[in-house]
Amino acid sequence: MGLNKRIVPLVLLAAVTTSCFTRTALADAPNAPQPAAYGYYVDSWKNNTTSNMTPSTNPAIGVLSEYLKLWTPGTAWNNGTILNAPILNSNIQKSIDITNNRSEAEAHQAYLDDRRNQSYGIINGLGKYTDAFIAGANAGTSIPYDIPQDATTKKYDDKGNSNGNWAETNSNLGNMVNLVNVLRSSAASTTPAKSYYQYPRPWRWSTDVKVLPTLEPAKSTTPETDGGFPSGHTNAAYLAAIGLAYAFPERFQEMITRASELGYDRIVAGMHSPLDVMGGRMTSTAIAAAALNNPDNQIAKLAAYNDGRKLLAQSNASSVDRFSDYAKNKKNYTDRLTYGFPQIGDKSKAMIVPKGAEVLLETRLPYLDANQRRAVLATTGVQSGFPLLDDAEGWGRLNLFAAADGYGALLDKVNVNMDAAKGGFNALDIWKNDIAGNGSLVKNGTGTLKLIGNNSYSGGTEVDNGTLEMDSANALGSGKVNNNGGTITEAVAGAANIGSEFDQAPNSTLELSIGSKDDLLNIADKADLSGNLKLNFLNNYVPQDGTPIITYKKDGRTGQFTSLVTTGLPSNYKVSLDYNADNISLKLVDTNVVKVNTIAVSGKDGASSITTRGGKLQMLANVGPDNATDKSVTWSVLGADGKHTDLASIDQNGLLTALKDGNVQVVATAKDGSGVNGQTTVAISGQAVISTQPTDNSGNGGSNGNPSTPSNTNTTGSNTNTTTNNSGSNSNTTTNNTGNNSNSNNGGSSSSTINNTVNGSSNSTGSNTVKTSTSSLPKTGAMIDSNLLGLMGSLLVGAGSIGVFRRKRKED
Repeated sequence: MGLNKRIVPLVLLAAVTTSCFTRTALADAPNAPQPAAYGYYVDSWKNNTTSNMTPSTNPAIGVLSEYLKLWTPGTAWNNGTILNAPILNSNIQKSIDITNNRSEAEAHQAYLDDRRNQSYGIINGLGKYTDAFIAGANAGTSIPYDIPQDATTKKYDDKGNSNGNWAETNSNLGNMVNLVNVLRSSAASTTPAKSYYQYPRPWRWSTDVKVLPTLEPAKSTTPETDGGFPSGHTNAAYLAAIGLAYAFPERFQEMITRASELGYDRIVAGMHSPLDVMGGRMTSTAIAAAALNNPDNQIAKLAAYNDGRKLLAQSNASSVDRFSDYAKNKKNYTDRLTYGFPQIGDKSKAMIVPKGAEVLLETRLPYLDANQRRAVLATTGVQSGFPLLDDAEGWGRLNLFAAADGYGALLDKVNVNMDAAKGGFNALDIWKNDIAGNGSLVKNGTGTLKLIGNNSYSGGTEVDNGTLEMDSANALGSGKVNNNGGTITEAVAGAANIGSEFDQAPNSTLELSIGSKDDLLNIADKADLSGNLKLNFLNNYVPQDGTPIITYKKDGRTGQFTSLVTTGLPSNYKVSLDYNADNISLKLVDTNVVKVNTIAVSGKDGASSITTRGGKLQMLANVGPDNATDKSVTWSVLGADGKHTDLASIDQNGLLTALKDGNVQVVATAKDGSGVNGQTTVAISGQAVISTQPTDNSGNGGSNGNPSTPSNTNTTGSNTNTTTNNSGSNSNTTTNNTGNNSNSNNGGSSSSTINNTVNGSSNSTGSNTVKTSTSSLPKTGAMIDSNLLGLMGSLLVGAGSIGVFRRKRKED
């Protein structure tokens, strides 16, 4: 073999992503077992003895036989042959990297996992039930948590509790203890395999692998009996963990994660390589399945499960749970299935499920039959092609963590019958995997099944009884959904989707959780509705009236829900449904709100008309009843025909402005959604526009014949007069008023006193203060407002008086 102090070259290989484990190649009949050269492990387990030392005669050697593609054992511990240098060099390099980068906490745990009995060591996988189990099982260890100061020079062995055992079979939880002992004594030794493969421990391969200083005293000095492959500690840890997980399946994933951690700690300690640990997982999985299938152990495993019910009932359990993080557990367990080795073999092999492996899920998925549990194992297994894992029976590719999360794919019609009266997972379970496949799911029984994955199975979903809960947007896959007599509920933040049609029978219930306007059930196709609808409003959310809750294909709905129940809304709200062309929306009535029932509209001070040009009128709305919650209104103005008009405008304060003559309807509409409005008629006049012709001033003293249109205002008393002079010479335009007159010039250019002048003569009978304008008169056909017309009339009267005066002087 030629052992080196350093492995050269060391091949650094890219880590494999966890996506390798989300799908596996699926055969048409994935449940059919295939025998290995030794037969089936569950049938030949007793042959794991040192008298059977070949892969074909010893199942514990045979299950690891893929290792022979990497390594050929020699005649002694130090003369084997490396067949795949990149993989085996990487194996040692991983050991170097891990041991040289371990934290103090990892080193501490690795010491404990080396020195303590593995059955005791994995107890803390029970989480908050750890101390309760230790007390109930009288479990104990002589290895304290605080590492002795002289551990670097003295080897400490675990002597167990006061009776020398890791726990007692005659204790309150003795049946759980017994099951662990049964699994660990079922021809479970790794000694024959170690002796056959003769693959040295990593610290014998390279001095760069750093064994914990506290474990130096534990290093063997006899390499010929101290093989590294497979790891015995890892094998024992998984056996104990699977035993406790069978009895207490509520901690199934946490227990096997703890076992995987103990295996990893063998690498941290420098005592084993990753391939050693992977081998230990494989042998233990097969040994556990053999023991649990053994007819002699049926009473023992049932009694252990019943003890687990006693442990579960201890509501005061409160130990620290190091494995409470599901995502972290999943990642760690998954990574440790392959330790980042690349796929070096055929990646497309169909998953094979070993004979009897389904028993490993017997208490975790109790509502599935044996064939269904085999299908779960088949659809959650590791992809093929990884070093060591492609054994003939399929033990290496089993992923028990993923299998505990339910199907990875539905290959045919899967009928799930859960009896809630049996409790445990029969009453409630969660499938967390992303479920693919062209099969269908049928939910039966009184229990509740929750689907949390991003599912794409296309065969459809039926709920005949019990409850099926959507905990993800695409929980029900892409097929048609039929609720034939059970309850479909959802707990999705945002939209939940039904990928095809949805039919609900009269004796069924659809239950939706609504915490925001985004919480919808989107039905991609038609909806045939009946039965019950229950709406659970969350987090004090009160939706607006008209908020959609279910959508479907336009004009694709038939039927209606026959009853509606709501929870979570304040008691003053009443809810009903509006069935629209492509959705169902909420109709909310707040019974604490007093709606408007009458509106009387009038003008201020009773006015009902506007007679001045551009005049304004403040409109008033008298809203009833007096205790109406919201008395605000929206103002609008319409013509006599009830349509939009340009006769007037109105602002939202109710101020009406006249624009043209005519009658308008002023409308006030309640803003509270009651639909109540009131209106009144307002007559508008004085807005008419007059067209005038030019005035001929000839004969009235105009010397140039230029047109002149004087505007006079002639009143008794104090008057305001405006005189407008045209361009050109026009000397006979005079305003003569009785009394004092003030004349305003639009141009405002000057103020002067003038005498009325006739033929150049001055008349001193009176004087006026006049403001004159130099602006030109409007041209022919121009529009002149009423004030200007009034002034023009006054000027014309004045001109007439001057004419009389001139004739009289001539006569004189």
